Amino acid sequence: MTRNILPHRKVARRPYFGNLVLRNMRKATSERLISIGGILLALALQSGCALLFGGKSKPTASVDDGALVARIHAMLAQDPIVKQAEVNVASAKGVVELTGYVGSMSIKSRAGLVAASTPGVVQVHNDLLVSAAPAH
Repeated sequence: MTRNILPHRKVARRPYFGNLVLRNMRKATSERLISIGGILLALALQSGCALLFGGKSKPTASVDDGALVARIHAMLAQDPIVKQAEVNVASAKGVVELTGYVGSMSIKSRAGLVAASTPGVVQVHNDLLVSAAPAH
């Protein structure tokens, strides 16, 4: 309690708003953090979905599957790692399927990479089998 030194003067007590101000500041800060967290979550989900469900966009024009298969065969024949492998290529609307036999996992992976990097390819199904010798 405030003590009045001079009896003829009254000490006016001012209301204390410190707790109210602090409470409002904390509330505003937490609201800002929640909104920033929501924005970051939305951005993370958007970029994650783009990575998981479509690194490549679907082609706007129709894909000529015959020309696409020819381009992939040419690129596979030029690649020093894959050129000796038996790789069959089929395509339907830009979705490429690789079948056949290869000697190692590195050749299988490289063939899939070469096919995926070909312009016009929407998706690659790498169904190559790894074996020492092709089964005839």
